[in-house]
Amino acid sequence: MSLAAIEPLDWAIVAAYGAAVVGAALLAKRKQASSDDYVMGGRKLPWWLIGVSIIATAFSSISLLGWTGKGYVDGMNWFQIQAGEFAAIVIVCVLFLPYFAGRKLTTAYEYLEERFGPKARCFASGLFHLTVLARGGLFLFLTARALAVFTNIDVETSILVVGVAAMAYSSTGGLGAVVWTDAIQLLLVLTGVVASIALILGELPGGMADVIAVAEDPQRPPPLDVDPDPARWPSLWTGLLAYGVFALSVAGTNQQPVQRYMACTDLRAARRAALLSWLLGSVIVFLTLGLGVALAARYEGAAMHPNDVFTTFVRDGLPTGLAGVMVAAIFAASMSSIDSTIHSMATATLVDFVERRRAEPLHDARRLRVARGLTLLYGVLAVGAAFYAMAQGRDVIDLLLSWLGFLGGPVLGLFLLGMLTRQVREGHALAGVLGGYVAVILFSKSDLVVAGETLAQVLGMHGIWSAAVGCACTVATGLLAALLTRRKVFDDS
Repeated sequence: MSLAAIEPLDWAIVAAYGAAVVGAALLAKRKQASSDDYVMGGRKLPWWLIGVSIIATAFSSISLLGWTGKGYVDGMNWFQIQAGEFAAIVIVCVLFLPYFAGRKLTTAYEYLEERFGPKARCFASGLFHLTVLARGGLFLFLTARALAVFTNIDVETSILVVGVAAMAYSSTGGLGAVVWTDAIQLLLVLTGVVASIALILGELPGGMADVIAVAEDPQRPPPLDVDPDPARWPSLWTGLLAYGVFALSVAGTNQQPVQRYMACTDLRAARRAALLSWLLGSVIVFLTLGLGVALAARYEGAAMHPNDVFTTFVRDGLPTGLAGVMVAAIFAASMSSIDSTIHSMATATLVDFVERRRAEPLHDARRLRVARGLTLLYGVLAVGAAFYAMAQGRDVIDLLLSWLGFLGGPVLGLFLLGMLTRQVREGHALAGVLGGYVAVILFSKSDLVVAGETLAQVLGMHGIWSAAVGCACTVATGLLAALLTRRKVFDDS
């Protein structure tokens, strides 16, 4: 499909989506009475809207393409890792949210200063900035590249269009605009996926029976794999334990979801939002995997790179209307990640670095101007990161994505040291983080232990365990450092 193949109705749908986003931003701006309304939505956003926003942020355009490709190749096998997501959300609700919602914090990292000190807070917040900026730039670039496959819009123009649009409504409406537009974007993505599945079912001679036959093909991995081998991925146990720790590091310590929890009215609402995000996430993963299986039936298992499955389907020529929905859905999935990226970084910079260094608080009007300015700044940086990723090539992107996969484990360990121990001090905790990162590098990236092999290969473990290794070694090193100074570690109360 090329730009010329898209009918006026399709572009009307894309335009309607754009108008809805602009309208949500302007409405959110009208309701702003203070800088807290801009930064935190006044801490009165509906819990169901927060839940929708959390999963919309997590489900990027690359997720749309990636999960469809996984379903095409492996069937429903990847759905079992949702067990790890559920375990992570339960722990967040029971352990993490009382610390966040109970204190009325603005960033996750304020807690670390209360518990340990400023070094721990600045370290974790700084690492969050680097990680989420790199992630946002990659998503923006890869989305633009996907759009270039089936339209005449070049990659550079796509980066600018998506980036500038996200900057415009995020800086105008703040968190209120972000969460409402996230809801619009998620609805659009779901509409596109469900409509695509319905279209494919109508084309197949056997309809749903053909899709089920593909899903049950013995040549594909089983939907449920209970083999406890730590080298198997995905399986129920690696999904529950290894991926569960990774999911917990995101859901419990990343500013993007944590900021949304704290924008709820109270702890009960935050817990509802977290559980709803898992439920919606499971539905979306199931549907996108299902779309991949349906496409495998449509193309009769033709050899195809997983990343090209979705774009090939779109390029083949969708009916008028659905083509517009899918183009808008790809833009939407990207912007739902980019808007959260730039707004959460702006909030973290404002609270963790600008305000904490001031003896006097910022006047509310100036605080609002600074927040909006930071949002625009990080929007520009995200666009710059996307252009940098484009210039470096695919190999660098794969390497960076690999590093992003295990950066969260030691940070999670830092939070757990604060929440589960009593007198582990800042020095002990930072020593633990150092130990955690050394362990992760030895486990996943270095052949220092055995020449030519990483420790993961020596132990017969998949790399998905890196977050769990980093977290466990951080906690163990922090506890050991505290015990060596003969401090009371665990709370007896």
